[in-house]
Amino acid sequence: MQPLDLIGTAKRMSKGDARGRPRQADLRRAVSTTYYAVFHALCRLCADSLIGKNRSSRSHPAWRHVYRAVQHGACANRCLDGVIKRKFPREVQDFCGIFVQLQEKRHLADYDPFARFVLSDVRQDIASAESAIQSIRKLSAPDAKAFAIWLLLQKRD
Repeated sequence: MQPLDLIGTAKRMSKGDARGRPRQADLRRAVSTTYYAVFHALCRLCADSLIGKNRSSRSHPAWRHVYRAVQHGACANRCLDGVIKRKFPREVQDFCGIFVQLQEKRHLADYDPFARFVLSDVRQDIASAESAIQSIRKLSAPDAKAFAIWLLLQKRD
């Protein structure tokens, strides 16, 4: 799953018909897909940081295991934790803010039959998600690994 491919899909869904007016169903799918782009970027960051980026030298089952270990709700809770602001660089802080916002919007898009979406807002969310994905890909290896560990492992008291 390539996060930026999902961003491309969200952009196509938000284009609309020949008159440039997307249906609410298209905007809903664009919102949901935008969230999943950010989510899969997070999964990839965790797996690459903890198992390795090099496909030929990493354990595929271990990489998949870490990738699949990322949990939507748990990650949102960790992203809301004040530790983010004290221990991680601005890129991580921004990514976490976008992750939480997009998750909330995805819940509306997928589960609230009365939610309505505005094209300009959806396009802004897509742009923010794309920027966050590109930014988090540039994290230093130590910062990426620390973030992955912090997201996935619970500290015992």
